[in-house]
Amino acid sequence: MSLSKFTSIILFLFLTTALAAQTSYSGRVVDEASGEGLPFATVKIKDSDRGTVTDVEGNFFLLNAPDSTTLLISYVGFTNYAVKVNASKADNLIVRLTAGTELDEVVVIDYRIPLIDADNTTQGRTVTAEEIRDLPTRDISSIAATAAGVGATDKGEAPEIRGSRSDASDYYVDGIRVEAKSKKEAAPATYSEAPLFEDVVVESASMAITADVAPAPSAEYDAISTELPAAGQLTAGEVNDFSKWNLWSDLRDEDLAQYRELWGYAPEKRYVAQLTYAGGKPVIDAVVELRNNVGKTIYRARTDNQGRAELWAELFPGQLKAGGQSRLTATVDGVKVDFPSAVPFELGINAKEIAGPCERRTAVEVAFVVDATGSMGDEMAYLKSELLDVMKRSQDSLTDQNVDFGAVYYRDEGEEYVTRHLPFGETFETVVDFAGKQSAGGGGDHPEAVDAALEVALDQLDWSETAAARLLFLVLDAPPHADPETVSKMQELGKRAAEKGIRIIPVVCSGMGQDGEYLLRSLALATNGTYTFLTDHSGIGGSHLEPSTDSYEVEKLNDLLVRLITQFGRTSVCNEDQVNSNIPIVNTTDDWSVYPNPTMGPVTVELPKREGHLFIVDGFGKILQRVKVTKKKQDLQFGQLPSGTYLVRWEYEGEVSTRRVVVVRA
Repeated sequence: MSLSKFTSIILFLFLTTALAAQTSYSGRVVDEASGEGLPFATVKIKDSDRGTVTDVEGNFFLLNAPDSTTLLISYVGFTNYAVKVNASKADNLIVRLTAGTELDEVVVIDYRIPLIDADNTTQGRTVTAEEIRDLPTRDISSIAATAAGVGATDKGEAPEIRGSRSDASDYYVDGIRVEAKSKKEAAPATYSEAPLFEDVVVESASMAITADVAPAPSAEYDAISTELPAAGQLTAGEVNDFSKWNLWSDLRDEDLAQYRELWGYAPEKRYVAQLTYAGGKPVIDAVVELRNNVGKTIYRARTDNQGRAELWAELFPGQLKAGGQSRLTATVDGVKVDFPSAVPFELGINAKEIAGPCERRTAVEVAFVVDATGSMGDEMAYLKSELLDVMKRSQDSLTDQNVDFGAVYYRDEGEEYVTRHLPFGETFETVVDFAGKQSAGGGGDHPEAVDAALEVALDQLDWSETAAARLLFLVLDAPPHADPETVSKMQELGKRAAEKGIRIIPVVCSGMGQDGEYLLRSLALATNGTYTFLTDHSGIGGSHLEPSTDSYEVEKLNDLLVRLITQFGRTSVCNEDQVNSNIPIVNTTDDWSVYPNPTMGPVTVELPKREGHLFIVDGFGKILQRVKVTKKKQDLQFGQLPSGTYLVRWEYEGEVSTRRVVVVRA
């Protein structure tokens, strides 16, 4: 017998033995005092990142575990325990936990109902305690961290208290702002090694294992989705810098200033253009140009589903200097029109009413541009499940519109491939099949061929000439290369995306640094997009970068993406009322008022003091206008905006109060 054959036989026998030395464990986690089952307790294999959670009755079922191991059991408000188990004691384990919290380091510093959510016009939502308990977590961070600022380290290590502002932003749970002490100050949570439950109590326990999988529109979808983890496991957040414009300006010029020099992006000198038809409906997908006084186009963009375009006199430093004063023009159905003036955002919105009949756009095109390098392997299977769920649910949310999908997967130069893509116009089944076949491999941790992927996405996906929305979700964990050629290319790609009306929405995964965060937030601003990111609350994947912001809300990733597609894509028919003028006006305090309400344009804001700033905010949280309060009766103008529901926000001395305003047309 040859040496190679002998080695192969030995290896086969070793692998067979290793595979055979696997078993499954089942049991129930209960409250020692009451005997009731504990739902969503974490059951984890020691020295591993594998585990499960109990169902609503406290039952668990863990597949393919070692035949002799230690299970770590944890539940919020109870002492953590370790249980030694083996194949002879694998079924119907009963684990009794005693009350004793590890969360005494968490400090609730404020109570606040998020102002947009309080008026039911938010672009996001607050995650409730009930929703958090429904998270299909893999470790304690998904419940404990979401509820009270506790996180977990990788590779099966004990959870620890998450950082405060220097390490992590505040986030909101059920309207309560929570903040944790820094990792240096907080003692890590530990698992008790005593008792070790050498003599495990065996009782009968019924099991109820369920999976939340979206209804399958096709055999292909069903076949792929059943091979993947259930959707709804990854957690995420959103930072819309249009909604936190002053904070972004400070970050750009101070905290993140070094990356401004690295990438050459410096979104400032912002201009907002608003186009409406005479009846108050938004003019969608019209080309708007910002020009200097010698006629050179500085920036070109398209109006979104609200009829607004975001333009930049200085996306890159020094852009406007050569021409001085700027002006705005729009092209609607081939006809060019001039705006009466061009003022920067600090001075107001540039509005123009267009004569002619209203035209509705219904096409919504969604491209997923996904990093498929090896560093994405910790989250790729989950991401595929989430994206498949998002595609199906987006079509269900926009039933009277045409939702189309395309995709680009990319790695890096010198790998098996640089890009693979599927253009728009394919059947849903084809898109599902294409996405389901992709996997992570090759590449390093930093950086990758983002520029090549974006170029393919802009030029080879066959975007429509007219659309209600063109959305590009850029899913990645590393920035592009930072050599001069690539930096210049990334600048050009951002401007071209804006010209095509393609809104770039980053979805940042584990491993990203602040250099990438700055570039991606700049791309989102340049294209009228928003910035999203995975969080550690799911317990899935490596450590995720905390965004540079004051606060954010935690959502399930699939819910967040469906919300954004619906928010950016939905349009109404031209003869349909855009608002209900009978919507009750919600007042957060009783000492100031806005009238008339509903209004056809002008309103008066009557304040008790001459302090602070007033903001006009749209129904998605975007700040449209900021006015310094100079008198107790301040006038605001809504006539340039499409009919709809807006907020007037008053900020002074750290306090925030809002009023809802309904804009109607005759």
